[in-house]
Amino acid sequence: MLKFLQFYLGEHYFLSEDDQFGSYLFAQMRRPRRDARRDHVLEGYAGQWRVYYGAVPAKKLGLRLTGKVVQKFNKWVDGVMKTEMVGYINCEVKHGNKIKYAIEEYLTEHGMSEEDVQVETLYKHYQRKSNKRKAKKKEGVVRPGRPEAELRKDLRRLPLPVPAVPSVVARPVA
Repeated sequence: MLKFLQFYLGEHYFLSEDDQFGSYLFAQMRRPRRDARRDHVLEGYAGQWRVYYGAVPAKKLGLRLTGKVVQKFNKWVDGVMKTEMVGYINCEVKHGNKIKYAIEEYLTEHGMSEEDVQVETLYKHYQRKSNKRKAKKKEGVVRPGRPEAELRKDLRRLPLPVPAVPSVVARPVA
């Protein structure tokens, strides 16, 4: 996730509500959740992504970074990355490239390697997402012509409206 964040936002990020990452992080830090089991999470990370508050009055707004906030943010960023990756792969596959090649292209383009995210994991994620989309498409299949045929039968049963005949008044010929 660190390389993904650095790719989009750089190594030094100033907290802002102008982008999706900043607004999500700001909302999570504003209402920090505490969980004693997650407090040690902050020390466990080898790489850190620096977030600077800038002009945001952190103490006044009550912004706090807890282990639970970091865990939720990482999970959310992972979802954003995978969603973007699925869109990228769909585009590549439509242009005739293989899925594995598209995943490797995505990783190289974003400065990530096999050590950061395993290609097989992303491949399985893509397969799951594409199978769900196919299943949704199959569920919504409606046979063409069925509703129209029933509607036609119903309309045939109804009596036809008879237009009112306008009354004609004859004028005397002068």
